[in-house]
Amino acid sequence: MPAAKARILCGNTTLFPWKIISIEEKLTIQGLFEYIVDQYIPRLKEEVLEKIEARCSKVKEQAGDEIELGCIISDVVSNFGNLFTFNIKKISNENNSQLVNAFDILRNAAKELHLPTFSFSQNPKLNDKLKLDILSYISSHKGGWTFDVIPIGKKFIKELSDALWYVDKCGYKTFNDRYTIPVKFFQFVGRFDPVREKKSYLLFTYDELNFHSQNMTAYLEMSWINHPCFDFLKPPLVKFASDLQKYAEYLLKKTVQTKKNHDSMIPIVNEGDAGKLKIILPVMFRNPAIITKYKELINAVEFADYWETINVDPYCPDNRTAKSTYLQKLEETFTFKMGMYTYHHGNIMNTTFIWKIDPSVDESIAFEKNYKIRSELKNSMPVYATRAMRREFVDTCDMFLGNVEKSRVRRIYKEFVGDSTADEMEIDIRVKLAFDLRDPDIITDLRHFNEGRISIYDTFWEYSKKFLEGTAQDSVVAVDERRHDPIVHLARAISVEDLKNQIAKLCPKDTPIPSVQWLRLQFWPKNPWNLSSLQFTGILPLKFMIQIRQLHMDHIDSHYASAIFRYLKELAIKFKDNTWLVFLDDKHRCKIGEPGHPVAAIERGKQVVVTTHETFAVSDHDFTKCSLIPSV
Repeated sequence: MPAAKARILCGNTTLFPWKIISIEEKLTIQGLFEYIVDQYIPRLKEEVLEKIEARCSKVKEQAGDEIELGCIISDVVSNFGNLFTFNIKKISNENNSQLVNAFDILRNAAKELHLPTFSFSQNPKLNDKLKLDILSYISSHKGGWTFDVIPIGKKFIKELSDALWYVDKCGYKTFNDRYTIPVKFFQFVGRFDPVREKKSYLLFTYDELNFHSQNMTAYLEMSWINHPCFDFLKPPLVKFASDLQKYAEYLLKKTVQTKKNHDSMIPIVNEGDAGKLKIILPVMFRNPAIITKYKELINAVEFADYWETINVDPYCPDNRTAKSTYLQKLEETFTFKMGMYTYHHGNIMNTTFIWKIDPSVDESIAFEKNYKIRSELKNSMPVYATRAMRREFVDTCDMFLGNVEKSRVRRIYKEFVGDSTADEMEIDIRVKLAFDLRDPDIITDLRHFNEGRISIYDTFWEYSKKFLEGTAQDSVVAVDERRHDPIVHLARAISVEDLKNQIAKLCPKDTPIPSVQWLRLQFWPKNPWNLSSLQFTGILPLKFMIQIRQLHMDHIDSHYASAIFRYLKELAIKFKDNTWLVFLDDKHRCKIGEPGHPVAAIERGKQVVVTTHETFAVSDHDFTKCSLIPSV
């Protein structure tokens, strides 16, 4: 068990002299003071203290550093010393009206609120600035944490900023379309700029939303959030965590529903739910503004025959809101009985038809005619097949018809079933044109015409292969750069132009020669994702390599030189205490200038070692007459 040495002073008076006291592992400075007072100075409990100051030092002669009463003693002893001095100040009798107990001071010190600190660079990132703004927001409302839970507060600020930053990166306006960000948190969003960041908005996912929601909910179950100093923060935090969870559940529900729709073997939209038939009664007294607004539609209905359907969409405004208002006011427009059929297909299609009802027919006959018109309109509405329906048809065609182009199969399905979906719109338009022209082979695939095409450069490619397969005489081979293996590299040509000229000399007269660019495109592509790699045909086994500026020449004494070099290294290892073996580069260029006129023997900008009072001044390379490369 660790020990500490402590004393208590009151001004120049020693109330408790130095004494070694054993301490528990988690005992605080405040706990040590209370223990000493309780065990050795019980009379001090009756005194009223104005101030308690604790200091820690390694030697008695030092005044020591002031330390907070909530610090753990074991942590302080290991870094700052084990000598603790408590300086107390009693309240005089004149101030009895403001008497404060010593333990009240300690209790208040333990309840004192603190804010965590963050260390960022001078130019913090946007999400780091968000953490600082949240910290400033809590500070402005006099919020904070006690000393023992500051790490939890720091983690809370980080996770709250992560949740807000995630919503911002995915688009807070998208989030607000279904749920709303709390008003007090609205100052923390709208900071992500996709144009400046050169990144598009992310997509909300169930996993991320649920993760951030669980993090926020966990803090709502802690005791510190119920402290009065956080009354300003708890309500918006509860709403934000709840909305995150609701949005996550909404996305999960939509994902399950979408997968179910894709796997369905029947169309998703039911005409019984999407279609609506309504009878509009005549209006005797109309507003003049209504007559002016619906003048074109009224004229079209008046000139139409009974039971003749009229599509209202061409008469509606283009704006969605204005169109909705236009359709709602149809019931106040006509002076005769009308039938109206509305078909609603989500965002894909919304259309409205009206017709004039003959007032002379019986109600039962009018009822039958209205539903007959509805059936006719129902059959004319577009049908949108699911992915599973189309996939089943394509698989069936592959099974019985063999390898048939998918675009043709889709077109056949559209023609026979009346499917209005278009996954590949541009391709489907071309295929439709091909079917309308009664000759789908013209447009669907022209690549088979390239089969067996003769290249005009075949002769050049054949001689290129012979050139590469042959062995160049009197060629200089370069060893591997690190000299770790016997592999050598033979440079066939120093450039693409040189390679073309060498091969052209071997070809017969009047042989077509490709351009340098076309020859370069036959090299093995460095990046297979580049557009230029599409021209690679694999005709020539060529690729670019970095030229190695090292030469290897055979010599009759190479074995002896290698053996002597090995003996030299072994000798240096054996007598390592008295031997230095230094390897120097043998390719240094020594510059030579005029006699008595020094020139710079090093590269420009290279630092050298000189005395403190010496100026290193030489002429630059313009005064160099020649250079010498020694061979070691």
